Amino acid sequence: MDNEERDNLIFERQKELITHSMSNAMAYTNLVIVGGYASFFGLWSLTKEHLLKEQIFWSASFIFLSVVSFVLFEIYKMYINGKIFVSLTQTVIDSIQFPQKILEHKEKSAEIARGLGKIGLLRCHSQ
Repeated sequence: MDNEERDNLIFERQKELITHSMSNAMAYTNLVIVGGYASFFGLWSLTKEHLLKEQIFWSASFIFLSVVSFVLFEIYKMYINGKIFVSLTQTVIDSIQFPQKILEHKEKSAEIARGLGKIGLLRCHSQ
């Protein structure tokens, strides 16, 4: 196998890895979210008859606040992920410039991660 064939193989595998990683990450996140809300509603239904009206009101208020916060966070996360994946997509468009573009993408992603780390949404460690 010559260098060009090897580079093309690496290029294609990188595209497959990106697709597979995104799919798994989204599935895991959805599972955790569904599990969290299902747990809340399960516990709430089991204890609702023992709660005062005021406690039911506050529980409903806090779950509403949780859902609103979650939706706003997901919108923000979608925006950030969109920026990252547009950058990543641009790296795999051209196999010739792939090595240079993947380094540029890595730098952009690290910059975004550092910014999120500063506001406490993501903990990142320098390598």
